[in-house]
Amino acid sequence: MIDGVGIIPDGAKRIANKAFYMNKELVSVVIPDTVTEIGAEAFSFCTNLEKVVLPASLSVIDFKGFNSCNKLSEINLPDSLKTIGACCFNGCALTSITIPPQVTVLEDFVFGYCNKLEAVKLPESLTRIGNAVFSNCGIRNVDIPAGVDFIGRDAFYKCSNLESVVLPDNLKAVYDTTFSGCENLQSVTVGKNIKFISDSAFTYCDSLDTIVVDKDNPYLDSRDNCNAAIDTVSNKLIKASNSTIIPSTVVEIGERAFMGLNKIRHISIPMGVTKISDACFCFCGSLESVDIPDSVTNLEKDAFKYCKSLKSVKLSKSLKVIKGFEGCESLETLEIPHGVVTIGESAFKGCLALSKADLPETVSQVDSDAFHTCGLQSIVLPSQLRKIGNSAFAGTKIKSVVIPKSVVEISSSPFYGCSELESIVVEDGNELYDSRDNCNALIETKSNNLLNGCYNTTIPNTVTAIGGLAFYECKKLKEIVIPDSVTQIKSSAFAKTGLVRIEIPASVKTISYAFGSCENLEEVIISGSYDDDLGFTFKDCVNLKRIVYKTGLKKKILGSVFEGCTS
Repeated sequence: MIDGVGIIPDGAKRIANKAFYMNKELVSVVIPDTVTEIGAEAFSFCTNLEKVVLPASLSVIDFKGFNSCNKLSEINLPDSLKTIGACCFNGCALTSITIPPQVTVLEDFVFGYCNKLEAVKLPESLTRIGNAVFSNCGIRNVDIPAGVDFIGRDAFYKCSNLESVVLPDNLKAVYDTTFSGCENLQSVTVGKNIKFISDSAFTYCDSLDTIVVDKDNPYLDSRDNCNAAIDTVSNKLIKASNSTIIPSTVVEIGERAFMGLNKIRHISIPMGVTKISDACFCFCGSLESVDIPDSVTNLEKDAFKYCKSLKSVKLSKSLKVIKGFEGCESLETLEIPHGVVTIGESAFKGCLALSKADLPETVSQVDSDAFHTCGLQSIVLPSQLRKIGNSAFAGTKIKSVVIPKSVVEISSSPFYGCSELESIVVEDGNELYDSRDNCNALIETKSNNLLNGCYNTTIPNTVTAIGGLAFYECKKLKEIVIPDSVTQIKSSAFAKTGLVRIEIPASVKTISYAFGSCENLEEVIISGSYDDDLGFTFKDCVNLKRIVYKTGLKKKILGSVFEGCTS
C-alpha cells in the first residue's frame, strides 16, 4: 500500500481472506483484471476506504467482503459477478446499487444498515432475497423481479422511505417482519400465488393505505374493495390498512392485523366477527372509539394495547373474559356487560383516565394486574368473586375496599401502591381471609400473614408476617407499631412509605429491603437476633439521622443496610 492506495499484484487471481481487514489507512484500491474472487472479510472494517474499482473478471465477493466500510459511497459491480456473499456491503455508505444480471441470490444482510442506500436495481435473474438484505436502508422504491420466489425475514425491515411494493406472482409467502417498520409504505400489491402473510410482516407500517390482492389468487382476497388481505377459506382478515372497511363476511380479525396503523380514528367491526386476535389493534395511536358487536365471543390479550387515544369502548355482551386494553391511557368510560366471568391479566393496566369500572355480579375472577395503575377511584367487588390476582388493583386511587366472603384465593399484594387507600374490610364469613380486630388490613387467616395494609392499619398482635409490598407507597403512613408477634417482614413491605420513625421488635428474625426509599424516615430502633442478612433494608432512606441498636444482635450490620442514607 502506498499513500492509502491498495496495491494488488499483477496476475493475482484471488484476494485472500482478511487481506486488508481493519486497515484504517486504506483509502482506495484498484483490483487488476486477473482477479476472479475477493475472499471473506478481505476489506471488512476498512473504515476509510472511499473508492474501489472492480475488474470485469470478478466472479465472487465472499462473506463480509466490504462489511462496515462506512465511507464507501459508490461501487460498480461488474456484469461478470455471480456471487455476493452474506453481509458483503453491510453498513456501507452506498447511495445506489445495480445488481449484475448473473446474480440469482442475494444472501443475508448483503446491504443491511446501508441507511443512505436509496436506489436499487434488481436483475430479472434474481430468484431469492435473503434475510435482512435491505434492512434499515433508505430505499424509496424497489421493483422486485417476477422470478423471485423467496423473500426472507426482515428483508426490508425499517426501510422508512419505502413507499410502495408489488409482491411478484412467483412468491409463495411473506415472512416475519419482512416489511415491518416501513413507516412511509403506502401501498402493497399481493401476487396471485401468495398463500401466507405473517402477522408481523407489515407491522408498524403507519402510512399503509392500500392493500390489493390479485383477483386470481385462490388463497387470499381483497373482497368488496376492502383494502385488506383476507384468507379466502377461513374468512380471517390477515392484514389491514388505514383505509380498510371490514367486510360483513369476515369472522375473525387476525393477530396484529391493524397493528401500528396511526390514521384510524374509529373502527366498525361488523356483526358476524367472533374473534379479535392478540395485538390486533395494538399501537393504533389515533383510534378514539370502537364498537365490538355481540357476535364477538373471544377478545384476546393485547387486542387494543397502547391505543393511547382510545376514549370509549362498547363491549360485546357475549364476552366471558375481558382483556386487551392495557395502556389505553385516554379510556374514560366503560360498561362491563353482565355475563362477564373474568377480568383478564393486565386488562386495563395503565388506563389512567378510567376512574370507574362497575363489575357485574357475574364476575368471579380478577386476574393479575387487571386494573394496575389505572385511574380507578372506587371499586365494588361483586358478591360472587372468588379470585383476586397479584397486583390486581395496585397503584389505583381507590379509598376503600370490601373483600367478599366468597373469595377463596388472593395473590400477594393485590392493592399495593394504593396511596389513598384508607379502609380494607374482609366480609364476615370468609373462611380464608380476615380483617380481625377492625385492623383495616387484609390477613391470610391460616398463616397470619398480613397481605395488604393501608395508612389506617393497626397491625394485630396475632400477625406473624408482613407480606412483600404490603404497605408499599403508603405516603400517608407516618407511624405504625409492629407487634412482638411478627417474626418476618418481607421485601419492600414498607418501601416508599411516609414513615418518620420505626421500631423493629426483637421477635423479627427475617427482614430485607423492607423500608427502602422511605424518604421521611428519621429514626430507626433495631433489636433482635436476625437469622438472615439484613440486606438493603434501609437503602436510600435519605433523611435517616438516628439509629438505635439494642442488644441481642447475632450478626454484624453491614454497610449495605444503610446504603444511600446520606444524612
